[in-house]
Amino acid sequence: MVTERGTPRWRVSTIRDQDTVLSRREREGRYTPPVSTPTPWPKDPAGPAYSDAQLDALLDEMRGGH
Repeated sequence: MVTERGTPRWRVSTIRDQDTVLSRREREGRYTPPVSTPTPWPKDPAGPAYSDAQLDALLDEMRGGH
């Protein structure tokens, strides 16, 4: 670490020839590799299914006494 009047200003590191762009980014904390076991998709991504009568009742309730 190089300081200027006691304040850290620059970081000095070695150059690694075999480094790939992603490995450099990961070392710098600018990239996180994907997890090996991704989160599964939700079983019902669209939410609950409503019948026409339930939907009409919900819309009537939202409209209120207008």
